[in-house]
Amino acid sequence: MDVPRLVAVALLASGDRVLLLRRPDDGPLPGQWEFPGGKVEFGEHPWDALRRELREELALRVARGALFGIYSHVYDLPGQRVHYVLVTYHCPIRRDRVRGLRERVPRYPEEPGP
Repeated sequence: MDVPRLVAVALLASGDRVLLLRRPDDGPLPGQWEFPGGKVEFGEHPWDALRRELREELALRVARGALFGIYSHVYDLPGQRVHYVLVTYHCPIRRDRVRGLRERVPRYPEEPGP
Protein backbone atom coordinates (compact mmCIF):
# COMPACT_ATOMS: atom_id res chain seq x y z
CA MET A 1 0.00 0.00 0.00
CA ASP A 2 1.32 3.44 -0.92
CA VAL A 3 1.24 6.01 1.86
CA PRO A 4 1.96 9.74 1.73
CA ARG A 5 5.46 10.86 2.73
CA LEU A 6 5.58 13.59 5.35
CA VAL A 7 7.98 16.45 4.61
CA ALA A 8 8.73 19.61 6.60
CA VAL A 9 9.73 22.69 4.59
CA ALA A 10 10.59 26.29 5.40
CA LEU A 11 9.64 29.59 3.87
CA LEU A 12 12.88 31.26 4.93
CA ALA A 13 11.93 34.91 4.63
CA SER A 14 14.22 37.92 4.62
CA GLY A 15 12.10 41.02 4.23
CA ASP A 16 9.99 40.47 1.14
CA ARG A 17 12.21 37.66 -0.23
CA VAL A 18 12.05 33.90 0.23
CA LEU A 19 15.03 31.53 -0.14
CA LEU A 20 14.79 28.73 -2.71
CA LEU A 21 17.25 25.91 -3.39
CA ARG A 22 17.92 24.24 -6.71
CA ARG A 23 17.65 20.45 -6.73
CA PRO A 24 20.79 18.50 -7.73
CA ASP A 25 21.04 17.38 -11.36
CA ASP A 26 21.62 13.74 -10.36
CA GLY A 27 18.44 13.12 -8.35
CA PRO A 28 14.67 13.21 -8.71
CA LEU A 29 13.21 16.38 -10.26
CA PRO A 30 16.66 17.62 -11.37
CA GLY A 31 17.23 21.35 -11.56
CA GLN A 32 13.87 22.30 -10.11
CA TRP A 33 13.57 24.93 -7.38
CA GLU A 34 12.31 23.99 -3.92
CA PHE A 35 11.98 25.25 -0.39
CA PRO A 36 14.59 23.93 2.04
CA GLY A 37 13.57 21.05 4.29
CA GLY A 38 13.25 17.31 4.17
CA LYS A 39 11.52 14.13 5.19
CA VAL A 40 10.17 13.69 8.70
CA GLU A 41 11.57 10.58 10.36
CA PHE A 42 9.35 8.11 12.21
CA GLY A 43 8.37 9.53 15.63
CA GLU A 44 9.83 12.97 14.83
CA HIS A 45 7.79 16.16 15.11
CA PRO A 46 7.74 18.13 11.82
CA TRP A 47 9.22 21.25 13.50
CA ASP A 48 12.11 19.19 14.90
CA ALA A 49 12.65 17.58 11.48
CA LEU A 50 12.76 20.99 9.82
CA ARG A 51 15.29 22.34 12.32
CA ARG A 52 17.45 19.23 11.79
CA GLU A 53 17.28 19.52 7.99
CA LEU A 54 18.14 23.23 8.04
CA ARG A 55 21.19 22.50 10.21
CA GLU A 56 22.29 19.70 7.84
CA GLU A 57 21.58 21.46 4.53
CA LEU A 58 22.34 25.10 5.30
CA ALA A 59 24.24 25.13 8.62
CA LEU A 60 21.34 27.30 9.77
CA ARG A 61 19.75 27.30 13.19
CA VAL A 62 16.22 28.65 13.45
CA ALA A 63 14.73 29.42 16.82
CA ARG A 64 11.23 30.31 15.76
CA GLY A 65 8.77 29.63 13.03
CA ALA A 66 5.02 29.72 12.55
CA LEU A 67 2.96 27.09 10.81
CA PHE A 68 2.22 28.52 7.35
CA GLY A 69 0.15 25.69 5.93
CA ILE A 70 -0.12 22.01 5.05
CA TYR A 71 -0.08 21.07 1.38
CA SER A 72 -0.47 17.83 -0.56
CA HIS A 73 1.04 17.05 -3.94
CA VAL A 74 1.51 13.93 -6.08
CA TYR A 75 4.67 13.86 -8.22
CA ASP A 76 4.95 11.73 -11.34
CA LEU A 77 8.54 10.49 -11.13
CA PRO A 78 10.08 8.04 -13.61
CA GLY A 79 8.49 4.67 -12.88
CA GLN A 80 6.46 5.81 -9.88
CA ARG A 81 4.05 8.30 -8.42
CA VAL A 82 4.91 9.75 -5.01
CA HIS A 83 2.50 11.56 -2.69
CA TYR A 84 4.07 14.19 -0.40
CA VAL A 85 2.35 16.03 2.42
CA LEU A 86 4.28 19.24 3.11
CA VAL A 87 4.13 20.82 6.55
CA THR A 88 5.27 24.36 5.84
CA TYR A 89 6.67 26.83 8.38
CA HIS A 90 7.37 30.54 7.90
CA CYS A 91 10.78 31.34 9.44
CA PRO A 92 12.20 34.89 9.37
CA ILE A 93 15.99 34.97 8.86
CA ARG A 94 18.78 37.37 7.96
CA ARG A 95 20.14 36.79 4.45
CA ASP A 96 23.73 36.65 5.67
CA ARG A 97 22.97 33.67 7.95
CA VAL A 98 22.71 31.04 5.17
CA ARG A 99 25.92 29.06 4.58
CA GLY A 100 27.10 25.52 3.76
CA LEU A 101 25.07 24.87 0.65
CA ARG A 102 27.01 21.83 -0.66
CA GLU A 103 26.42 22.18 -4.41
CA ARG A 104 22.92 23.60 -3.98
CA VAL A 105 22.41 27.05 -5.39
CA PRO A 106 20.56 29.46 -3.11
CA ARG A 107 18.37 32.06 -4.70
CA TYR A 108 16.27 34.95 -3.53
CA PRO A 109 14.05 35.50 -6.58
CA GLU A 110 14.24 38.98 -8.07
CA GLU A 111 11.23 41.20 -8.39
CA PRO A 112 9.29 40.56 -11.60
CA GLY A 113 10.10 42.99 -14.41
CA PRO A 114 7.66 45.56 -15.80
